[in-house]
Amino acid sequence: MQGEPSEQAGSDALRHVVVGLMGGTIDADWNGAADTAVPLETSIVPSYLDWLGLPGTREYRAITNADSRSLGQEQRGMLADVLETSLTSGALVTHGTYGMTESALFVEWNCPDLQFPVVFTGAWTPLKRVVLSDAGFNLGYAWAELRHLEPGVYICMNGETFAPRGVMKLFNEGRFATMDVGALRKPFRPLRVILMGGTIDFLPDSSGRDTLVPGSSTFIADYFRDTNVNRAVTFSRVAAVDSRDLTDQHFEALERSIKDSPVDEVIVAHGTLRMADTVERLRDSMPLPGKAVVFTGANLPMNFPMTDATFNLGAAMSAVRRLEPGFYIAFHGHILEPDEMRKLVGVEPGS
Repeated sequence: MQGEPSEQAGSDALRHVVVGLMGGTIDADWNGAADTAVPLETSIVPSYLDWLGLPGTREYRAITNADSRSLGQEQRGMLADVLETSLTSGALVTHGTYGMTESALFVEWNCPDLQFPVVFTGAWTPLKRVVLSDAGFNLGYAWAELRHLEPGVYICMNGETFAPRGVMKLFNEGRFATMDVGALRKPFRPLRVILMGGTIDFLPDSSGRDTLVPGSSTFIADYFRDTNVNRAVTFSRVAAVDSRDLTDQHFEALERSIKDSPVDEVIVAHGTLRMADTVERLRDSMPLPGKAVVFTGANLPMNFPMTDATFNLGAAMSAVRRLEPGFYIAFHGHILEPDEMRKLVGVEPGS
C-alpha cells in the first residue's frame, strides 16, 4: 500500500526539508501558576533543529501558533498550499496533539500527488524549559523516519509511525494508537537498551565543581517509560563512566551483553569521545552480529532542557528498526561511520 516504509539504510539523503510550524504544546511555554501551556509568539523549533547541525538544509514555514483544537480550514489550507508548492526531500510538521490527526487527514485528502513524505509530530510537554520533555524524542524519531518513508502522509508519535486513518490520541494513557487494523504498521520486536555511561546519562556534580558525574541510577529507563514508547524495552547498565575511562573489561561486558541479548534490535547509549573506537572494535570482533546495534550519545545530559540527548534517542529508535544487522552511530540526524563521528566530536583516531 502507499506509504510502505523502505528498509534500506540510506545515507544522509535529506538534502532539503520543509518544516511546517503549526503551534501546539511542543511550541508552548509552561505557565505553572495557570497550570497550562501558553503558545510562544515565535517558534522555538527552528533554533533547536539548527543547533543540532542536522544534515541538509531546512526551510521553516510558520503557519500558526494556535492550540490545535481551534484550527480550521483556513490554517490547514495554508499548510496544504505550502506542501503542494514545495520542492523538497521531505516535510516535517510540528503540530498540537489534539488536532493532529485531522490535519494529517486534510493534507492527505487535499494533496494526493505529493512526491515526498510528510511527517506530523508534536509533544505532550513543551520543548522549551521542560526537563525530560518528549518533544526532543518525537522530533528525533520523526526526522529519522523521513529518511526511510515513501511519499505520503504520516504521524510519528511515541516511537511509532502511523498512517493517519484511524489514529487516536489516548489522553489518559499519554500516547497515540491506531484503531485501523489495515494501517501502516510494522510489527514491533522487543528492544534492548544498553547503558555505558557518558554525558547522555550523567549529572552535574553536586559538589559545585563544573563537571559531570554518573548518577546512582539512569534517567534513560525512566524516560522511555514516561514517554510511553509503543514497544517493549528492557535495559542493561553495563558501565557508568566517561567513555575515556572504558577498559577492556567494560568492552568485553558490552560484547557479551550484545551477544547474549535475545532481541534483534539494540540501542547503546555511550559517551561520544570513544564511541567510534567501540564501534570499530565491535565490527572487528563481531563482523556478523545478527542484529541491528545503534550507538548514540549526547553533548548535553538527559536532564537538561532542550538537550540533544532526547533527539538522538528518538532517532536511534527509528534507525534500529529500519537498518539491516550491523553496528551504526546515530547522532544529530546523521547515520555516521566511525571516522565521521570522530571528526564531528573533534578527536583523532587512537587519541
